Amino acid sequence: MIRKFFSKDRIIALCNAFMKMKENDNFSVNIVVYNFKKITGKDEDIRNVQVYIGSSNSVVHTLPAPGEIPVEKLNNWFVIECRRPRY
Repeated sequence: MIRKFFSKDRIIALCNAFMKMKENDNFSVNIVVYNFKKITGKDEDIRNVQVYIGSSNSVVHTLPAPGEIPVEKLNNWFVIECRRPRY
């Protein structure tokens, strides 16, 4: 599992990719998108938020690690969490 932060546009692309995986490979995934401020309430705490990206079958690689994202740009960033549902 890889922990990453994603821009809004990248989240849309990832959601589309996971939907195709679900159709083509009988792959099931839950996608949850959060606004950073709703998690922490404080801009300075955002880089401490960690979520899981990917699954046991696939790993998504994109964009810098959280510590590399400029603080002044964090208001426009989102977190995406991808989890396989439990059966």
